[in-house]
Amino acid sequence: MNSVKNFQDVYNQLDRNNLDLLKSIYSDDIQFIDPIHEINGYSELKSYFESMYSNSGYTRFIFGEEALQGDICTLQWRMELQHKKLNRGRHFSIDGISILRFDTNGKVHYHRDYYDLGALIYERIPLIGSIISYIKGRLAK
Repeated sequence: MNSVKNFQDVYNQLDRNNLDLLKSIYSDDIQFIDPIHEINGYSELKSYFESMYSNSGYTRFIFGEEALQGDICTLQWRMELQHKKLNRGRHFSIDGISILRFDTNGKVHYHRDYYDLGALIYERIPLIGSIISYIKGRLAK
């Protein structure tokens, strides 16, 4: 499906200067859900991305396997990023999966991301990250 390829291409072009590209892949009535937010509508989604990219030094997606059935796509990804408030500003990556539903125009009207919020945020905060790493190490024994 060209819509999936277009989605991937747009995500790998995005930066704080070209967020208008989101309009080419998302419908006006987009419902976007991730472990932090539930967003309804394109203008709210664009505001979310503006906030996210304003603190990001670098974001890139490496897309993996996709499963497409009708208008629904499940898409694996790895996000590589640098964020001034996370991981002391150093690059890191996080794995996730998105479920996308496309409308009749090939735009995404439902987008749900699944990823480990702890690995994205909590483990990247200096003192808290050390504590979480210690706890994980203890649980693995």
